[in-house]
Amino acid sequence: MGNHLPRNGVVYDLGCGHGLFSLSLAQQSPESQVIGIDHDAQRIRLAKEAGRGLSNIRFESRDFFEVKGLERPQAISMIDVLHYFDFSTQESHLAQAWRLLSDEGF
Repeated sequence: MGNHLPRNGVVYDLGCGHGLFSLSLAQQSPESQVIGIDHDAQRIRLAKEAGRGLSNIRFESRDFFEVKGLERPQAISMIDVLHYFDFSTQESHLAQAWRLLSDEGF
C-alpha cells in the first residue's frame, strides 16, 4: 500500500476480483472503510468469505461505476484491471473514477 492510499476514510477497490488487495488494505488500515466492487458475483462471494471477521471491509457485486448508495471515496484503486479494456475505455474509466472522488480525495 505504501504512501499512495489514505490510512483512513473510504477506499473503493474497483475490479477487486477475489479481494486480495482489498483485504490487505483493510488489514493494514483498520481506520479505513474498504469497499471492494466487482461484476463477478462468484468472486465477490469468495471475497466475502475471506473477509469475514474484518469490520472495515465489504464487498459489492456491481458494475464498475454502479456506486449509487455507497459512501463517496477518498481514494480509488484499480489494481490489475485496466488491461482488460481498450485505451479509450481506460481513459473513460479513469475520468469516471476521478469524478467519484470526494473533494479531499486523491
